[in-house]
Amino acid sequence: ILDFAGSLDCGFIVAVDGIPATHTQDVIYVAGTSANVALDYALAGAEVYTGGRIIGMSGILLGLAKMRGIRGICLLSPVIDLVFDQKAAFNAYRFLRRALGLGIEKTIE
Repeated sequence: ILDFAGSLDCGFIVAVDGIPATHTQDVIYVAGTSANVALDYALAGAEVYTGGRIIGMSGILLGLAKMRGIRGICLLSPVIDLVFDQKAAFNAYRFLRRALGLGIEKTIE
């Protein structure tokens, strides 16, 4: 993924993942390749992730991006069902649209 992104001169990546939770939460956590990158997205409404390592592909992608000098973030949405949690996914999607200034937010019923 990073080889492909590099071939396109990509300077910023976004990974989105879920973290286990015991109840539904509307918060979005952000981790970044640097504290400054994470703080930029905290100013947009996310909470800086302080839960330790990010396990899985999102954590690996963010760590390797940092090693290659590519800036990036990982948005983490608390999920109550590790296989399917539509609300958590939609919260991450809405936050990303708002943070990147991509227009009107859609709603979920």
